[in-house]
Amino acid sequence: MVINTVQRVFKCPQREAIQYVTAIDLEGRAVLKCDKFSVCSGERSEIERSTFRHGGHPLKVLVMHAHVVAHQTYALRLLARMRDLLSRSKVLRSVFSQVVYQSDTKDISILEGILRRDCFLWKSARVHWRNLFMTGMLMEYPSKKLFAQVFTKHYGTVMKDFIRDDHDHLVSVASLSVQIFTAPTLTRYLIAHSDALYPLINTFLSECAPKCNREGKLEFERNAPNATFKRAQYILYDLKYLLTSVPTTWTDALRKGFLQGFSLLLSLLTMLQGMDPVTRQTGQHMEYEPDWESAFNLHLKLAGVVALIIDWCATDRVVLIKAYRATLKKLHEAQSIGAAQPGEAEAKGSVVVGEAVEVGEHSAACIKFDVASQPVSVHLPLSRLLAGLHLHLHKHGLVFDSPEFHPERSVLYTKPTPVVIMEPVLRCQVMIAQAHAGMWRRNGFALLNQLFFYQNVKCRSEMLDRDIVLLQMAASLLESNEFLIHLLNRFNLVAWASPDFEITSLRCVKYLKLSIYFRIARRTLHVRRFPW
Repeated sequence: MVINTVQRVFKCPQREAIQYVTAIDLEGRAVLKCDKFSVCSGERSEIERSTFRHGGHPLKVLVMHAHVVAHQTYALRLLARMRDLLSRSKVLRSVFSQVVYQSDTKDISILEGILRRDCFLWKSARVHWRNLFMTGMLMEYPSKKLFAQVFTKHYGTVMKDFIRDDHDHLVSVASLSVQIFTAPTLTRYLIAHSDALYPLINTFLSECAPKCNREGKLEFERNAPNATFKRAQYILYDLKYLLTSVPTTWTDALRKGFLQGFSLLLSLLTMLQGMDPVTRQTGQHMEYEPDWESAFNLHLKLAGVVALIIDWCATDRVVLIKAYRATLKKLHEAQSIGAAQPGEAEAKGSVVVGEAVEVGEHSAACIKFDVASQPVSVHLPLSRLLAGLHLHLHKHGLVFDSPEFHPERSVLYTKPTPVVIMEPVLRCQVMIAQAHAGMWRRNGFALLNQLFFYQNVKCRSEMLDRDIVLLQMAASLLESNEFLIHLLNRFNLVAWASPDFEITSLRCVKYLKLSIYFRIARRTLHVRRFPW
């Protein structure tokens, strides 16, 4: 379309039009015509008018003074020459770092100005500035540390501009994050002294907020535009870079910076807890397949981050205690808000109540819930984070009932019981069993695809495996008979465990046969009376 538009407006042969478009792809822009202002303005209007008719945004065409274009071209050559000089002299690199870091009359340095205005530059100018920073500031540790501090300070602005932009990540100044977030010593310094985790997670949370429903859970629509959110997921790559190097020694500043980021991560996981719930279809098949791919794509990018977070918490006792307590609190709040039954959780965090279930000579208070008729989700990142943290308690002499995890009087929350903790995971396992038994056939391929990836090697380490660990954790904390009663109740097998199950089942078979006979007789009489 672009080639045909250039060929038609400028009356040039196709080969020349292809050369123009190739230059635009390589440099980000190209000079198409040099003439009077009125002539150039008319042809700009013609290009915008013809490309706007095809739908979407018209091609961006600017009419600029020839002297401005000449100065810009000369500036690019100066940047290339400066990069060549900096690559040869360490002294020049030191001077360059000092100059670009100094503030001008507007209290903003050259470095900050380029980071903020990168989205206004064309492709070639972005590449030149990015290469200049890599050569001039990222080769020595002092200047790299200086650049990392400024970059972290303006990370939110840089990523917001990139998300709203249409250029590739490779040519954006945001791509320099891999250069600074992969240096172990530098990343720990940034987390401790620049709160590096906060701007990263907070920026991603701001992009997730518009996609949340009334319950505060992420909700994706199949036909809704999702390009900006996909670009926002580059933040998760940066977060993974930042956490790749697990520390062996901790300082108070590092603990404070990490736990501040951890609290924001819990807010993100709360948005995902119970996302995309599925309700069993009984009357008819689903008319529209829901969008399940977006949630699993997000999980694949976030799973590595959660695994690294668990590794960080496992190396320090203080961090593990505070992280475990915060996860318990957030899990209790999430389940209290999203209670499926009025009797499942009382208001303002009271103790979970339910119905008394007896099996043999034992009884237990079970939560009222019917998996076959109420919504169930396979996305339970908060529960799985708790399971991952629980595996490392023994390294520091801790258990679930340690005094460190008892709720303080000043904290307005109740510590969730093992029954409440395992409930979402147990519902998920029951739904999977029912789906394998053919009870969820009318839900279409969306549910089958979710269950496939739930057990697939790509997702099972942070899904299925964590769920099994959480159930094992609950089994170790509960009395064995009580745990079995909860399992039987959730799988709706309490009647099977009763002594008179065989007699009752035989009666049911007799009644079933009689009902079948009556239906056959009725259908036969109906056909004879009204022959077709």
